[in-house]
Amino acid sequence: VSICTLDDMKQLYDGFDLAAPNTSVSMTINGPAPAILAMFLNTAIDQGLDRFALEQGRQPNPEEAATIRAHVLRQVRGTV
Repeated sequence: VSICTLDDMKQLYDGFDLAAPNTSVSMTINGPAPAILAMFLNTAIDQGLDRFALEQGRQPNPEEAATIRAHVLRQVRGTV
């Protein structure tokens, strides 16, 4: 799969809850690993922020957003 932008990554994982305890993603990459990992983690965080906005009918405030980010980063699993 060709991933060039954060939007590409979001499209690739649309429909998958990347922070779900039963979701684990494995990527076989070399040189671009740091950039792809950063896009993957940001995609997972954006999913959490989007879920909050959908469920609450508003964007999270800065404190709520920080809590969501921390939760997602504790939950997301996989290998690079």
